[in-house]
Amino acid sequence: MRPAHGGASAMPKVSFAAVHVSALLGMVFLFACSSSPAVVSDAEQARKELAEEMDVGRAMAASILGRYKLVTDIPKVSDYVRAIGESVHSRVGRPEIAPHFAIVESPEPNAFAAPGGFIFVTRGLVQGLRSEDELVGVLSHEIAHVNERHVFQKVRAKKASSTFILARRSEEHTSELQSRLHLV
Repeated sequence: MRPAHGGASAMPKVSFAAVHVSALLGMVFLFACSSSPAVVSDAEQARKELAEEMDVGRAMAASILGRYKLVTDIPKVSDYVRAIGESVHSRVGRPEIAPHFAIVESPEPNAFAAPGGFIFVTRGLVQGLRSEDELVGVLSHEIAHVNERHVFQKVRAKKASSTFILARRSEEHTSELQSRLHLV
């Protein structure tokens, strides 16, 4: 390009590669400084999910302990259940979870697991056990529920379903309001 007065060009010649490198660097800078959320790494996502699982588990454990009284009159048996549970967990449990084992007051033979490794057995179950192997079997079963995240996945699915229903109701409510106010 020549200036109108006929002199030498004021614009320096730039190579095609330099333009592309500059454009690429500009895009990198733009994306690095953008305010959009960054891509979450797998490790970070796993930490967030574990934290959510632990929160759900603590809430469920509190609910269970609100319904069933914690057994405290047989500390040696409670320690034994905890020791067996921790032994089983050390072999087959998720390493990122520190399990909690407790006996709760109920004559019914039962056991249940909350997300995050909160495992409960009832007094009725403990009294009905005929061997350590039976206790190992029951605790292994409950640890498997925690490992496979069965309860946590159900809670998440229910939460997602509730969120969808609330969003749909909100959308219907908005449409109805717009119709009533003649905004549509």
